[in-house]
Amino acid sequence: MKQELIPLLPELRCAAKAEPIGLYLHYPFCRARCGYCSFASTQDQRLQGPILERLLGDVKAWGQVLTRPEVDTLYLGGGTPSLLELGELEALGRQVREAFDLSPLAEATIEANPGTVDSTWFQGTRRLGWDRLSLGVQTLDDVLLERLGRIHTAEEGLLAIQEARQAGFQRISADLMVGIPGQNLSRILEDARTLVDAGVEHLSIYLLDLDKDCILKGDVDAGLLHLPSEDEVADVFEALQEELPRLGLPPLKRSWRSCPFWGCGCTGASTGRPYATAPRTRASSPSWKAGRRLWSPPSRRVSWCGKGAS
Repeated sequence: MKQELIPLLPELRCAAKAEPIGLYLHYPFCRARCGYCSFASTQDQRLQGPILERLLGDVKAWGQVLTRPEVDTLYLGGGTPSLLELGELEALGRQVREAFDLSPLAEATIEANPGTVDSTWFQGTRRLGWDRLSLGVQTLDDVLLERLGRIHTAEEGLLAIQEARQAGFQRISADLMVGIPGQNLSRILEDARTLVDAGVEHLSIYLLDLDKDCILKGDVDAGLLHLPSEDEVADVFEALQEELPRLGLPPLKRSWRSCPFWGCGCTGASTGRPYATAPRTRASSPSWKAGRRLWSPPSRRVSWCGKGAS
């Protein structure tokens, strides 16, 4: 534990006991690094085991430090958590239950990337208690997927949604990226309609961010690729704001900053007024959701909209 946190432990314990908190777990291992990624991650398979051990240790340590506080929302992000084997996920879940009180748990979300999952993994993950899935689809254009450095195809993205639903996941979110070089408005709208038709009940719309060094930024800076203009991106968001409510997904916008949570793992940040000692945060994307509660990971506030929340 960092020395500067020690004087704050009484305040942290008090805040964690005041009400149930959100718990965010970060698993920073990927099979391959996407061309636009500047996040902390590794592809070194020798580190896969040590990374999980460190995450287990963080969960245990903070559960002890905070005297086993109540958790009402759980989010496992990455990296690529879907690279965890079922036995590893079971061990992680066991450690979380031992370290934190999950009796008020309302939702447990796990991130997954198409191309790293199959029906067996979905079935096992659902049996272990994960009840919400966040899929990194990004686009259903194979040319754009290759340009982004994604390891999956559009067909694999849609198959992942189908297999997840068959495994019992009723809460499925998909990422949809805007601003990819070569992307056009009609393609984005078509992707959104296709994902909703496939069973996605929440869309997170992300703007491609190239403010830090990455492969794709190098190609753009060298003039090999060209980003759409700000006006073109604005037109996309305006069109989505008109189209998605017609598909049953009214827009909601949430910020991590307003929702206290505790983070464990490599860059598992904590935020919210009680946890200002770990100020690393970022605003969530605009999100569209039908039917159930919105999760702007890792948030513990509840928003309802759409076709009869339950």
